[in-house]
Formats: sequence, C-alpha cells, structure tokens
Amino acid sequence: MKKYYIILLYFSGIVTLHAQVGINTETPKTTLHIIPSKTDATTAEGIIAPNLTRAQLISKDARYGTDQNGAIIYITAINGTVSTKTAKITEIGYYYFDGSLWQPFSSSTPVVPTEPWRVQGSTTEATANTQNIYQAGKVVIGAAQTGTAATETLYVSGTSNITGNSKVGSSTVSGNETVGGTLAVTGATTLSGTLGVAGATTIASTGSFTLAGNGAAANKYLMSDASGKGTWTTLPATATNAEPWLVQGGTTQATANTQNIYQAGKVVIGAAQTGTAATETLYVSGTSNITGNSKVGSSTVTGNQTIGGTLAVTGATSIATTGSFTLAGNGAAAGKYLVSDASGKGTWTTLPTYPTVPTEPWQVQGGTTAATTNAQNIYQTGSVGIGASTAVPAAYKFQVTGASNVTGNSRVASSTVVGAQTVGTTLGVTGATTLSSTLGVAGATTIASTGSFTLAGNGAAASRYLMSDASGKGTWTALPTTATTEPWLVQGGTTLATTNAQNIYQTGSVSIGSNTAGTYKFQVTGASNITGNSRVASSTVVGAQTVGTTLGVTGATTLASTLGVTGVATMSNNLLVTGNTGMGITAPTQKLHVVGNEYVSGLGKFGGATTLNASAQLELGDTNKGLLPNRVALTSATVKAPVTNAVDGMIVYNTATVSAQGLSPGFYYWRGTTWTRLVDVIPQTTVNLLNLRSGVTSTVGDVTTLATKGVVLPFGDLVSTGVYAITLPEDGSYAFNFRLYGPIKEDGGNVKTARTVIFYIGLLNNSVLSDAAEINVNVIPSTNISTVATYSVVLACDGKAGDRITFRLHHFSITPYPWSLSASSSNSQANRTSMVWWKL
Repeated sequence: MKKYYIILLYFSGIVTLHAQVGINTETPKTTLHIIPSKTDATTAEGIIAPNLTRAQLISKDARYGTDQNGAIIYITAINGTVSTKTAKITEIGYYYFDGSLWQPFSSSTPVVPTEPWRVQGSTTEATANTQNIYQAGKVVIGAAQTGTAATETLYVSGTSNITGNSKVGSSTVSGNETVGGTLAVTGATTLSGTLGVAGATTIASTGSFTLAGNGAAANKYLMSDASGKGTWTTLPATATNAEPWLVQGGTTQATANTQNIYQAGKVVIGAAQTGTAATETLYVSGTSNITGNSKVGSSTVTGNQTIGGTLAVTGATSIATTGSFTLAGNGAAAGKYLVSDASGKGTWTTLPTYPTVPTEPWQVQGGTTAATTNAQNIYQTGSVGIGASTAVPAAYKFQVTGASNVTGNSRVASSTVVGAQTVGTTLGVTGATTLSSTLGVAGATTIASTGSFTLAGNGAAASRYLMSDASGKGTWTALPTTATTEPWLVQGGTTLATTNAQNIYQTGSVSIGSNTAGTYKFQVTGASNITGNSRVASSTVVGAQTVGTTLGVTGATTLASTLGVTGVATMSNNLLVTGNTGMGITAPTQKLHVVGNEYVSGLGKFGGATTLNASAQLELGDTNKGLLPNRVALTSATVKAPVTNAVDGMIVYNTATVSAQGLSPGFYYWRGTTWTRLVDVIPQTTVNLLNLRSGVTSTVGDVTTLATKGVVLPFGDLVSTGVYAITLPEDGSYAFNFRLYGPIKEDGGNVKTARTVIFYIGLLNNSVLSDAAEINVNVIPSTNISTVATYSVVLACDGKAGDRITFRLHHFSITPYPWSLSASSSNSQANRTSMVWWKL
C-alpha cells in the first residue's frame, strides 16, 4: 500500500508542476503518458476504460452531450431497452461517444453490398470479370449522369478508340462523321448527317449503301446536282416521257444499251442547243479524239481538223471557205499535189505531165466548179473511202478502214458508232452523242455543266433511271407504275422521309456489309473505324475496337476483347472489363496493372464493404488480410537512405539490426531528423549491454576538462578516429550504468601508503558535457605496486533521436594513480569493464 500512495503523490505533483500526467515517468510527453511499471512477467500492463453494461449506460443518457465528445467506455453486457444514443451498441466491446451516438470501434459483421451487374441470361450477381454480364440501367462514362447523358442507355463523354470489330444495335448518328482511312461496310448503314471520307470507300459486293434523308422514299432514285451532291428524286406514278431514241430500222423506242439506235432530231454535246449548235444535226463543242475507226456521213467541217490516224468518210465532206486542210511533211512544198500510194497514204508530189488533164472529182462548195487548190472548201456527192480500195457500202457516204485519230475539234452530223471506240485522252463532246456499243476511256472524262450524257440502248426509254449490275455496268431501268413506301420515317412521327436533311428512324434491322442483320438491330460485317464522335446505345463488343477520337456511350457496354484508346478516354459511369487492365504495359498480368506513376483523388478502399468512410482517404476493409508496408534495411537512425526522400510520418518496416544505433526489426517512421520506432508493444530489448571494446588508461585531469580531455571509453560504434559513440534511437531520457574494472598503479612505480584516489567520469552529448561523477577508490598498494579495483557508477542525460553519446575518464593530478580499465577477451565476463543503458 505504501507503494501506491507514493505513486499517487508523485502523480499529483506532476499534475501541479507540468499540467501533464506521467505514470511511471517524470517526463510525460502528452496530457497522459504511461510507462509500464515492469517489463517482466510479474505484472499486467494496460489501460482499462470504465466497464458498464448497456443498461447502466442507458441510465446515464442525460449525462452525455457535446461536452463528452470522445468519451470511451467498455460494454460488458448487452441488456436494457435501447435508446437513441445507444442504438449502435449491439455487442460487447469498446465504444466512443461522437456527440449524439455511441459508435463502435469496429464491427465483426462485414457489410456485403449488392452487386449491380448480373450474369447474362440470369439474375445471378456477377462475381468475376471473366463472366458475360449485363446492366439493366443506364451507364455514363466520362460525365455526370445529367442532361443528354441521363437519357442515353450508354453515354461516353470524351475520345474513345475501338481497335477491333464492333457490333452496334440500332442507332442514329446525329452529328457529322469523318472517316480518315478506309471504311468497309458489309451491311446496311443509315447516316442522318454528313459522312466525309478522306480515303477510299469500298462497299462489298454482298453489301448495300443507304443514304438517309435527301428526299429518300420508296422507289426513288439518286440524282446529282451541279456539285455532284446526290438527292433521291421523286418519280411520277406512270412514265410520261417518251424515249427519244428509237431502234434502227423502225419506230420502236430503245430500251437497252445493246440496241442499234437512231435520233431523227439534232444532237448537241458540250453546249446548249443555241446558235450554230441549233442548226447542226450533230454538234460537239470542244476537242474530240477518236483513236479507233470512225464512219461519218455527209458533214460540213467549219473549223480546222487534225486526224492522227485514219478517217473513214462514207458521205460527202466539206471544208468551209474559211477553213483549210493541211498535211504536214510527206514531201510538202509549194506547187505540189497530194498523191496516194496503194495503201491510200497521201504524199505531196509534183504532178506529171499528162496529155490531157483528168476531170477533178472534187468541186468547190456552193457550185459545180472543180477544186483546184487545197485551200478551197470542197465537196463530193459520191462516197469517199479511206484506207481501202473496196467500195464503200451503200449505207455510208464516208468510210475509214483502220484506226482514225482526230486531234483537233470535230463536228459530226447524226451518226451511229458501230464498233468499239477507245479515246486515249480527253473526249470533249459539245452536243448529244449516241453510243450503240462500248466507249472505253483510258484517261479522265469530264462532262461540262452545260452538257449532257446519253447512253443509247441498254434499256433506254423515257423516264428511266440508270442502275448498275454487280460489275458496275449501267442499265436504264424501267420504274414501277406505283411508288413503294419509304421505309424511313421522320423522327417524332410517322411522316415518310423525303430529304437527306431530315432526322429519320427505322424500327427494323439495318445491316452493312451483309444481307442480314442476324439478331441485331444494326450490324456491320467487317472492320469499322470511327474517327469522329459517336454515340452508341447498349451494346456488346465482341472483337477489338479502335476509335481515333471520342466514343460516346450512353447505355451499358460490355467489352469481351480489347479496348484501345489512342487519345483521352473519359468515363462518367461504370466500365466493366472482364480481362486485365494495363496502364503503361501492353501485357498486364493483374486485373489492374500499372507501370509508372499514378494519382488518385478522392476516397479509396480495398476490400470489405463498398461503403466508403467519408473521413478516410484510404481504407482497408478485408477481415482476413493485413497491411504489408515496404520492407527496408535501415543503416542509421539519422540517415534517410535507403528511403532517400522520406518525409515526416513516412512508415517502413525495418529488417536490419544495428545495435549501436538502437535499430532492430520493426515499424519505424521518419520524424524530423530521425527514424523513430512505432511502438505498439513492449520493445523486445529494453536494456542494452555493451562491453569495452579495448583497454584504456585514465589520463590526468579534473571535472572541468572532461569535455575536451581525458581518455575516451570505447563503448558503441567508431564514429571518427579514436572516438566511439552511442546514437540515441529516439527522444527521451536515458541512463548509463558502468561497471569499471582494472588495476590502479602509482605513476612513479614507488610504493605508496594506503590512500583514497580520485577519478572523474563524464557523459558528453554531441561533445557537450551532460553529466559527470567523482569516484573515490581506496588504494592499498601491494608488492607489485597496484590494486585491482571494481566500481559501479550511473550517469544520465536527456537527448534527441540521433544524438551521439561519448564517455571520458580522468584521474586527479594530486593523486597520480592511473586506472587501466580491462577489456581483454581472455577475462571472464566478471573481470572486464562493461555498461548497460536504457531509456527511462
């Protein structure tokens, strides 16, 4: 009982002097600081909070208010009628008061949240990311679920990249789309905006192309304006326009491009039918080039004509008085005449002398005068053949046998081209042209905005439209007498879509790249690449997808393969990934595998219930796992390495033992300038034993010179030449108990009388004398003039973690008896100098 009274008296003294309470310590560091009274197995240590049953605590309800915030109790029994303040007391254990409720320190019953994702085809909650799952609600990625995002099933705000194949349900693209590379479409596609394709676009032979809006309706056909823009054109219920071209030899209207056809009126190519063009049967405005055989009927050429090959003329050809005919080379010289050889090749030749001049068959146009110069405009009423001596067929007036090349402008009357024609460069047509066979153009063909294009035969008839077969061959197609119903309707009603500027919808399936959509509302067969923004309803992506810019998903999306994002991906709602996710690594081995730095804002939790604690930035929730911090080997209590950039509060687990530094395996945190042990249990070692590393002999001095002189006692680690020190592991008060052992011998070797010899021992903290003691040893000289002495002394000091403690020894100059402290390893433990030290 006396012991307890002394402790209570001491406690009250601390309260009075320090305003802090220390139990078993004279230097309390906090409001209440408790040091174990003993560290052996003889006593129980700890703090016991007030023990109450729940009923007892309920009876005290009125005593607890905001002034009692933080009060701690221990409930020993669950009884009594629960009150508002004790509603959460459901089991025995510790509780604290938060100002309104008693809160448990922990709960043994984990809260398991309801999993919102279900396994496809059932209502089973998903438990693994390898399952096929679905979500019946809306999913928003990269934005808050407000505005447009709140109305979409899958909404993605930001750029997305789909690198593989995609299958998308029925959808409407409301903005403009730009495809930078190749767009391969295997099914039907509906675009309500603009599709800009910078590269090549291929529609497979098994696919189709749909242009929404732009006047689209059932049984309409695509017609372009001057800029090439296509518009679906409304057709009359019955054909009203008669086909102007007739089958040769009768009055039957032409219906196919394989028929031989004719036109009784005038045909103009490359110009409006006005002026000169209105008076010609066939008028071509611009340069024409005919590289194959041509047969031309009676015609008047008003301009210069150059024919690079053979021109066969079956009728009369007239060169106007304002025109001329020139054959360069071929012996051309003044006063020569054109003579042909057996093949019909003309050469300028001097005329031979004839007995009589033959009659000139060519006559000057407008009369019967025989032509005399090649500058005259001439005519021939008979047939003219070029390239062969055979008679020109009766059906022709002008025939060219062999290839002909017209390099300048040509004007041709109504004509039928019977054979195939190939134009190697540009074909300029100013009037109407009828082709009954094939026209092959190896270069570019341009039809001016003032001209027109006519394909004779091939089913040509009035009010027909051009349709291609699988090879691209065009055929004039007869239209049904009754227009079919337009399948696309204007959004918001049942009005048929009539233009490509309308917002339209389709309740059936749409397929691109194949003739069936399978079980989907919208199917693209083949790879698709969307480089602009897209918005997709609830969908399942089977293959890898790449989206070059933004992918907007407003409903639920399941990815069974890879999602590659080359730009910024923003998700404002849930994202389910059934495989591994890698950041900074192409082959992740974990569900989330990050290589590089990462930053997470907000609250974080690992395991346990999904409910987050609003005051915990990081929470660990599993009840069967622990926290494994970084394991490092510290080398010094005052050196950060190997944690080079350690800051206050950083915790590590030390695996190394450095006795002189007071370091042992356990948890440490960096505080100011030192590693401080995070003590949550009684330290394994509370007292440290050190032996003198080597023998030393005292030097002459007194207590005033201990700070700079005197022999250094080699306890601890060597920190500089001849200097040994102990490094304090943490802040606090320390005690050092020395057992000094060794012989004392008179300096001069002379036998002295028995007497008391004075020694001084000092404790230096960072080279500053902190404590000292005077030792008086009774010397009784023997025959060898020495006395072996053993003496104990205790020194103490206050210090900071990292302080270096050294010790020095003097003998007083008036009594010149040096003390040689023993540290020989041959001595027993009892016959050597040692020291024990501990933190108070």
